[in-house]
Amino acid sequence: MLESLQMFVAVAMVLLATFFLKFEKSKKEYEEEQSLKATVTMTQTYKVRSRTEAILKRMESVSIKCRNLSIQKIEEEIYRLQVEQ
Repeated sequence: MLESLQMFVAVAMVLLATFFLKFEKSKKEYEEEQSLKATVTMTQTYKVRSRTEAILKRMESVSIKCRNLSIQKIEEEIYRLQVEQ
């Protein structure tokens, strides 16, 4: 009777140890997965920010070119009107 009880306790301990090892492994894998997701998110955010900054710079450049073109057209129109007088 005592031997079967000892055998039962030994089996239970092995099962518990196996469970805790698997739990620790799962916890570690989960943490690694979360870390990887955070890294991917940061990388995507950086890429989006970089693209947005590039687009804004291009828009600013186009805006300046349009403004310069408008000023040039106004100056040409003023010159044309002065020549006509």
